[in-house]
Amino acid sequence: QRQEAGGGATPPDLDRTGHSTGSRHNDDEDDDGGCNDVPITSNMGLRNRRRSSASGKPLGRSLAKSDAETSSSNQFQVRIKLGQTAYWSSQYHYSMEELEPYRQIGDEEMDELLGQCVNEGVEGAGRFDDIVRLSAEAAESLSLLSSQDEEAASTSPARRALADFHCRYSTPPSFVDWEQLQRGIDIFVTYAPAAGTSLYYRSLVGGFSIPKITQVLFATRYLAPPSPPEKVKERLMDTGGFLAACFAPVSDNRGDEQKTATTVPAAAIRPGGPGWAAALRVRHLHARVRRSILQSKTLDWDTEENGIPINQEDMSATVLAFSVNVLIGIEFIGGRALSEEDQKDYLALWRYLSWLLGVEINGGDTVKMRDLPPLDPCSGRKAGGSATAESDPIAHSYSLLESVIFHLLHPNDISKKVASHLLDIGRNSKKERMQGKVAASNSDKYVERDAARQTFGFRYRAFMCRRNLGEPLANALDLSCPPKCSLSYGLLFSLSSMHLVLMRIYTLVAMHVPFLRTRINRWHASGMKVFFGVWEMEHNKRMRRANVKEDRSNGDAKMKGGPSCPFALIMQPE
Repeated sequence: QRQEAGGGATPPDLDRTGHSTGSRHNDDEDDDGGCNDVPITSNMGLRNRRRSSASGKPLGRSLAKSDAETSSSNQFQVRIKLGQTAYWSSQYHYSMEELEPYRQIGDEEMDELLGQCVNEGVEGAGRFDDIVRLSAEAAESLSLLSSQDEEAASTSPARRALADFHCRYSTPPSFVDWEQLQRGIDIFVTYAPAAGTSLYYRSLVGGFSIPKITQVLFATRYLAPPSPPEKVKERLMDTGGFLAACFAPVSDNRGDEQKTATTVPAAAIRPGGPGWAAALRVRHLHARVRRSILQSKTLDWDTEENGIPINQEDMSATVLAFSVNVLIGIEFIGGRALSEEDQKDYLALWRYLSWLLGVEINGGDTVKMRDLPPLDPCSGRKAGGSATAESDPIAHSYSLLESVIFHLLHPNDISKKVASHLLDIGRNSKKERMQGKVAASNSDKYVERDAARQTFGFRYRAFMCRRNLGEPLANALDLSCPPKCSLSYGLLFSLSSMHLVLMRIYTLVAMHVPFLRTRINRWHASGMKVFFGVWEMEHNKRMRRANVKEDRSNGDAKMKGGPSCPFALIMQPE
């Protein structure tokens, strides 16, 4: 079962029910697309759960025996890519031609807002500008002015745009059910160990090693060479800080009484909450990076080849990395899938967060400047599909993830470097770091990872990643693995097996013992709250140091301070 989840050990000529299929296509031999920030899925994560809206049977129930039949909307074709198996249907999946236009779309609303701020010289586009504070101040100042007031009439378009932005994202979309979103938060918190393992090995290593997204990583020096292992670890902690901001319990002052997250569902991600603010700040950061790359005189970014940096397909894939891949990871470690209700609750949570992060969705009141329907990754229908079709968020989200994988997953030498760099998060000895730096200085290639490979921690993480991703993709990323007949392989296999068995027991206890599940949830939530407090304190210290450094370089000793994006310290393109 581990091998099946890791990359397609199930024979490709069997469908989900184990019946013989009539058609299959191996995209490892016949690819037709580029690459992008895409997480990794598996056939186990799709088995016996997505339902046909027409028949209610598993999607891969029976495949046609001719190309003509498999091309029809109600037939399915087995497709395999780097060990990842998909049961393909045009009713659910997207072709390369359907996905490619989304690579030319960024976050039009935020991009336009930053452009107005720059053109008018208004705060809002700077590296340390807080979009949440600035938009709130603009909205408050305009609300105090009468519509006939001369001062209100003379308010700059940028200030009005900031105020409109704050008002729009202070009013949740109509599909939001706070009780459902709290249940989605509880899914992540309860299964945090399995979710975190999946995010690291499947989403980050598998997804951030894709060539087109690595172009952005290298441009910003974010999670990519030549940043040292300590910096990579900091960036991973920043990701944890963002998740903790969204999911950790918080206090919510309303009226004369103080209510806690236990009585106010999804308090952290409601308007004004720390998760809500963190998501908008991440969105603002993405827009600044996008603008900086496109305007860079040294990068010469090819939008026709790579698309717009951090485009709608990139962002949708990232949302799926944090939603679908987490569900797959829980199933891989626990040995069984969560209930459909739990999965739908978790997907609903990320649909709301995707709206805050700038992913276009249906019914999100997002400013759009063209007619292309939004991908809306965690919704229930394919973009441009029939409005009368049954809503199935599980089928749609898994199918979109598979579509992006087949469109963009093409590992190359850069992929190998980034994957290795992400696994090198330990603190190597000074001698090992110096060996890596000397080697890198004497070569055109970045080879600091060769020194890291000598450490047991690196080899163990590479082995665990191999078990999560599967052999074909792990081999494509050149993840180190000793010979199977060696003592080193036996040790790594034994330790990783014990690790996974203990995690499976823990996960199954949380699934099937309600009393302990409640205790586990509270324990994890308490730990997440402590982590968020510690991370926030350390992050603020780093931000103050960065502020002082930038102010000195600009001849200005003014301190900006205040809250900031969790990822505000990534380097900007030159």
